[in-house]
Amino acid sequence: MPMSSHKKKLLTAIMLVFFSISLAILGIELAFLFFSPIKFHSFTDFSTKDWRDSEIFLNIDVARPSATLGYEWRSSIKGGLIETNSLGMLDRERSKIKPQGVYRIICLGDSTTANSSYVAILEKLLNKNKGREEFEAWNCAVTGYTGIQSCRALKQKWLKYDPDMVVFGFCLNDFMPTPLVLREGNNLVGYFPHREMLPGVSPFLLKNSALYRFVVTRVFFSKNKYYDEDIVKTTAFHLQEAKELCSAQGIDFLIVILGITGRFEDSDQVWKDHYLKIKKIVDECNISSLDIVPIFQNNNPESLMLLDELHFNLKGSEIVARTIYDYLRQNLEKQKE
Repeated sequence: MPMSSHKKKLLTAIMLVFFSISLAILGIELAFLFFSPIKFHSFTDFSTKDWRDSEIFLNIDVARPSATLGYEWRSSIKGGLIETNSLGMLDRERSKIKPQGVYRIICLGDSTTANSSYVAILEKLLNKNKGREEFEAWNCAVTGYTGIQSCRALKQKWLKYDPDMVVFGFCLNDFMPTPLVLREGNNLVGYFPHREMLPGVSPFLLKNSALYRFVVTRVFFSKNKYYDEDIVKTTAFHLQEAKELCSAQGIDFLIVILGITGRFEDSDQVWKDHYLKIKKIVDECNISSLDIVPIFQNNNPESLMLLDELHFNLKGSEIVARTIYDYLRQNLEKQKE
């Protein structure tokens, strides 16, 4: 049936309005591009391009962008340096449904957890000395994650698998905002903004639209403001929220403080400051914690670290696993009383 004259006029009017709006937006975009040239890099401090081997764990075959997490592992990756199970974990295959009689532990963190052996060692220790229960320790950590990313991942991905306990390996460099992740070639690149911005902004539009950058500047940023304290407060908020989410479901929540593998007195002042900040957070938020830093200091720390002086070796992993194991066994005994 031929389109009526009225419908044709209506369609023409709609198309004209759409074209006019598009033309206006394009004109405004060009105006901001030339007369208010706020650059994308003015929002960021640094990127994952500065990280060693970032092309390995941020390769598009291994990781994918996330609107809330920045990025996450792809699932079921096999045959490379990074292998994941069907749930997107650096771990063996796990059952979504928790079997009866199983005590399930979700382990979160950055590369100091994801790329170390302490999660697997902890599981072996628990099952070697078990009573009636079987223990699972899931390695849900992701290389490069910040404290905020780990807390969000817990809420969005891992709580639904009915854990009995959450162990958060908090490294002292975890006081950072979630990166704005963009695909560049065959890799993802994370750009770390001055303050937490996800999921409130689109990294793609921020990179490619001058108008969008102008709006974001007015919404998110104030001139001459120092944002370092903001990220500490934001991280504390997410840790507190994670603890409360766990408490509401009867899940134990434990922070394990990692990050100074060498001599404390030789560490960078920033690391020392971050150490005091996470200690203050767990105290003020009443979060259960284990402090690995002094334990490493008393065990010849130079013998525990890898060449990057951040990550710890197998001996260090054994110390971390044993410390968590002792805490957990003691805690379980108290619950039985």
